[in-house]
Amino acid sequence: MTANIDPLQLAKLEATPQSTKPAAGAASSGAFATALAQAQQASGPSTAVPPTPPVELASRIDAAAHAWESLAGSGQHLAFEQSPDGRVRIQLRDLDGNDLGALSGNELFELIDREGGT
Repeated sequence: MTANIDPLQLAKLEATPQSTKPAAGAASSGAFATALAQAQQASGPSTAVPPTPPVELASRIDAAAHAWESLAGSGQHLAFEQSPDGRVRIQLRDLDGNDLGALSGNELFELIDREGGT
């Protein structure tokens, strides 16, 4: 699984109304879906996650966006993948998809600090 998340698209996502209901025709079977439905029924709608990031994170989000732009400008991007054991791997890749190396979580934040100008 690869999840390339472009922070530059954040404004478009924030402007789009989000729904917690599954899309029409979406499959909702399996143990996770069943457990989630039961938990939602038991606790009602969740308000634990705010609709926007906390204000104090704005500079970090901005730095991540600048780092993303800097990587894209140099022909690179990050790919987040789930390993067979369930861990998230962070891969630095070129535009052709060639692996340039793996990053740890700490290395990712160092890259954001370095490339994001913080």
